[in-house]
Amino acid sequence: MERRSLTDMHSGRYVWLDILKGLGILFVVVGHFCSNTYVYNWIYSFHMPLFFFVSGYLYREASILSSVKHKFMTLMIPYFLFGIISQSFFAINECMFSRTVRISELVWGLLYGTYSSIAYNRVLWFLPALFCITNIYNFLNNVCGKKKELLYIFVIVLTALYVAGIVPAICPWGIDNRVSNFMIYYMVGNIVAEKGWIESIRELPMKHSAICAFLMVSINFILSKYRLSGGGDFGIFAFIAWCYGVGLCIFIHNAIWKALRPDRTSIFMYFMHSCSRRRSFD
Repeated sequence: MERRSLTDMHSGRYVWLDILKGLGILFVVVGHFCSNTYVYNWIYSFHMPLFFFVSGYLYREASILSSVKHKFMTLMIPYFLFGIISQSFFAINECMFSRTVRISELVWGLLYGTYSSIAYNRVLWFLPALFCITNIYNFLNNVCGKKKELLYIFVIVLTALYVAGIVPAICPWGIDNRVSNFMIYYMVGNIVAEKGWIESIRELPMKHSAICAFLMVSINFILSKYRLSGGGDFGIFAFIAWCYGVGLCIFIHNAIWKALRPDRTSIFMYFMHSCSRRRSFD
């Protein structure tokens, strides 16, 4: 399959990645509104790591300074912009009901940038966490150079420390627990991109993709049902559940792509593409 068939001919974007992010966003929405414990645990076993995987897939090595500048403009400026709007809305809403609002706490929480510190619209924690992960990964990649094994070992050890419960959750922007928890998924995305494994998967027939998706959702759902996908508490099981969850999304997308033929069903492509473009994670 030619590489340009995987990208938007005009913008050069990875259209299939936009669709994958669209699927992830749909899972996020379902997870927020779902009351079924099993489904909730299943979705939360992979939906956030999926976005870090996608970001890692799009990673390109850059100088340390240029990476910091670029990611600050594309991640932190939107974070502060949407954060200010969200906290302002929250403050106005509280004042309307004669409730006490401490502006200093709202400002400090936004600057601190963690899930627990942000008073309103807490999903924004993802942006500073991604900023830290991207730049730390890029820094390590620059330092290690051609010795990528050192980078991989560092990330694996960092993840092991998180699984062991040694890493605290006290630093701003999630530079401790979020980085140690999610950087491994970012690294896997980068490795998959370098090896070209996704392109090989996308060449599978629709029937094979559907079968793989069914097997993956079954195994992942079983792990989630017995609470073996709950993050650091179960280590390798959580990572396995994530692998199956991300694989499921990839194979679902592949089956849809083969069945609907994007060149004939552009409305579907437009819908999924629009969902993902509302917030770009690159």
